Amino acid sequence: MMYCSQRITKVLKRLQHESKYIQIRMYQILLIEATIPIVLIHIPLTICCVLPLVDLHVEVLLEILPLLFAWYPAISPLLIIWSLNRKNNWRKKITSSTIVTTLQVKYR
Repeated sequence: MMYCSQRITKVLKRLQHESKYIQIRMYQILLIEATIPIVLIHIPLTICCVLPLVDLHVEVLLEILPLLFAWYPAISPLLIIWSLNRKNNWRKKITSSTIVTTLQVKYR
């Protein structure tokens, strides 16, 4: 994963400015997509497996764990939609700039 992220970073540095923003946004969305299962599934499950080995009770976490598993499919697309919405708002701000023209009339 570290190798791939370094390669992606090198390629992004070489891209043109127009496509660079889109590539960076998609890379950020990809990183968000990769961290969601780590935070919601892997870390809590690892804690539930490791803590009983050292005689610590995890009943509260065991009650929350099914909820975290159930919310993962719902949270993932919502974060993607939110990220894409932020990108579209940025594009609207740039393309919807108002042009003001002035006309000067001289009387002789």
